Amino acid sequence: MELTSALPEGKLIKYCEEIWHTYNPAATTPDTHVEECLAKWKIEDPKDNKFVQQVFTGLVRYKKLIGVFIQAFYFAKGGEVSRTDVDTYSVFAYLTLLRLKELQYVAFRKLILAQEPQKMLVLLQFIFNEVNLMNFCRDPWMKLYDVQYVDELIQTVLSFLPDLADMISSLEDKVYMAKKAEEKEANSFAAKGSAQVTIPVPFKLKAPEPRKLEPEYVHPSTLQPKARPAPPRKLAGHVTSDELAIKEQKELNKRTQQTFLEESKPFNFHPITSKLDQVKASLEAKRKAECPFKMEEPAKAAPAPPTAQVKLNAAAILREDALYKKKQEQEAKVIKKYETELRDSHEFDKWKEAGRKKDEEDAIKAAEDRLIENILRAKEAKELREHHDSQKVQDMKDEAQRIREHLEAERKAEEESNRGRRDTIVEARQGVKVAKELLDSAKRTNAAELAKEKATSARRLAEEKALERVRKQNLIMQLKAIEAVPVSEVHKYDPTTTKGQGLLEEMSLAELKEKMVVVKRRQEEATIEKHNDILVAKQKKEANLMRKAANISRIRDMANVQAALRRRTTTEEVAVAKVQHERKTEDEMLVLHARLQDKHSAIKQEQIRLAAEEKRIKFVQAAQAASAGAVEETKFREMRKGQERELYTKQAVVLADAQKHETGKSRTDTIRRGNLKAEKKGKRDFVKEYNEKLEQLTVANEQMLEEDLDRKRDMVMTETMRYTSMMERGLGVSSMTLKPPETDAERSLKLQSRLEAPEDERLTNLVHQSLMEEDDDDDDDDDDDDKPVWPTWAVGALSGV
Repeated sequence: MELTSALPEGKLIKYCEEIWHTYNPAATTPDTHVEECLAKWKIEDPKDNKFVQQVFTGLVRYKKLIGVFIQAFYFAKGGEVSRTDVDTYSVFAYLTLLRLKELQYVAFRKLILAQEPQKMLVLLQFIFNEVNLMNFCRDPWMKLYDVQYVDELIQTVLSFLPDLADMISSLEDKVYMAKKAEEKEANSFAAKGSAQVTIPVPFKLKAPEPRKLEPEYVHPSTLQPKARPAPPRKLAGHVTSDELAIKEQKELNKRTQQTFLEESKPFNFHPITSKLDQVKASLEAKRKAECPFKMEEPAKAAPAPPTAQVKLNAAAILREDALYKKKQEQEAKVIKKYETELRDSHEFDKWKEAGRKKDEEDAIKAAEDRLIENILRAKEAKELREHHDSQKVQDMKDEAQRIREHLEAERKAEEESNRGRRDTIVEARQGVKVAKELLDSAKRTNAAELAKEKATSARRLAEEKALERVRKQNLIMQLKAIEAVPVSEVHKYDPTTTKGQGLLEEMSLAELKEKMVVVKRRQEEATIEKHNDILVAKQKKEANLMRKAANISRIRDMANVQAALRRRTTTEEVAVAKVQHERKTEDEMLVLHARLQDKHSAIKQEQIRLAAEEKRIKFVQAAQAASAGAVEETKFREMRKGQERELYTKQAVVLADAQKHETGKSRTDTIRRGNLKAEKKGKRDFVKEYNEKLEQLTVANEQMLEEDLDRKRDMVMTETMRYTSMMERGLGVSSMTLKPPETDAERSLKLQSRLEAPEDERLTNLVHQSLMEEDDDDDDDDDDDDKPVWPTWAVGALSGV
């Protein structure tokens, strides 16, 4: 595994982590997953692709071995590492355990230093510790591999420890020195004490002004109209002093205007002298001066399109022939489909095209109708805007003023918030400056350490190179000394003899020359034969190309004829469609004109009607205002009608609320009765089910007791018979060894007490009885020496079934 990467080492490891983290063996294969990931990342260097591919393949192959190591590592170092870094540790575990010998020290060091020092230090301290590998990893690994392989793997890993000791110590310095620097900084900050405590200074704020309350908005519809006072009653033929003064002033103004018009001189209009023609002539002359060329002859007509055939090369002939073959195959498929299915889609396609054209025409017509409707609506809106009420305009102005005031208040509030945000940002920027200074100091410290480490590595490499150079010089001197010794040997060479090494193809120099001549002659014959084959293939290819070119020319001629016919047909269709469209447009314009005329006439009639209605209303109002009594009567009548409307509305609302309440009440009663009925039914079903289950359990318990009692009776009878048979045989069994059987009365009392006892007491008695039997068995084992030796058949009889 080589590592001459064009990518940074950290990014290369990130690719390895990502390809391992996103792998799902249930969804894809390893090769497919690798190809997809590499295609997505577009890594240009092939060596980087190979490295990522080998790492992923190794992780898949040694998945169990790496899994055991990761499990042991997190078990031992769980408090120092994070679970989110499991992919990183898996990649480095594979590289360290299995590929470190191929990577070598320099490449492995670059990969380690590209990661965080604290993470790599924990991993290297664990993996290069023999105690950890032997205690945590060796036994689980031996379940997967041979003992010899596991021991060799551990020894191979530990053999790299002397070379990596310097790198591990440098990582320790980085980690622990950084921690010490942080502690030192924290201690120094704490040692300064509270001498530099920030003292808050209050802002110089003025007392807030009382907020101006906006006037309550009152909608014009809620205001009650005020009637104007009735004009004074005039008698027939009576003229007031005001009317006389107005009349005299009108006559005076008329005489003054007449006098002014008689004395004024007639106004003479001066002729208008326009310079438009002069400016136009000057611009034309200037434009012509910029174009000095003379068009003495008219422009020539465009030349006719060329009719010469373009010479095609081989690639063009093959490409066009393939295109024609593809079209022929499609036509053959259509014909075959027609032969098999006995139908042609031409009619359907024609019907489909006609339907599509009809849909387009309908869409165009609908758009034109919408346009006409929009024109009529625009005219109506324009007329409405012309008759707009001035009160509504004033309301809109008031509303605009309120909106402006509201926006001004919002703008002031936003300025205040922006001012506070600006202060916060200024404080944050000051904190960023301090953090940046701390980060720069840390970077300078790390740079100094890296420079020191590089100098140490360079010095060590220079020493190693010097030692290697001295060793090579010594070897060269020794070789030169050996070569300087004179050696005189004379050998006569016979070209017909062999070396005598015992090889299968061993031959002499003469025989080798003869065979080389034969081989050379065969090669020349093969070259000539190959040349002839190439010439024949070339001739066949040229003939095939000529045949295809002739076919292409024939097809092109046919296509030209068909294209000319198609162009002529299309031109005729376009002309017919244009004429139809013009006729249709003219008809629609006539219809639109008629509709507009009708609309205008209707609007004029409506205006005339409104004018007559307004005139009638004014006449009625004037008639009503003729006397104060009529006005008072009208006002009283309107007030009474308003009260009647209010009472009617209030009565309708109260009646609707009452009906709604009654409906909701009846629905609530129905739902409550249904719930009570369902609850009672559920309770009855539960009681019934409980009683049935209780009866079943009672019957089952009685059956179980009967069966238990029968079983125990059978056991007692069996024991009694066995005891009787043993006594009859005269085996001499004493009363200390075999207890006499219980009587029926004792057995009944004992069974009754067991049945009447609670469940807990039953369990206690059973446990106590089992313990007593074990104690009796132990006592019997202890007293084996005092018992007589029984024969085999007697022991079987005593032990029971």
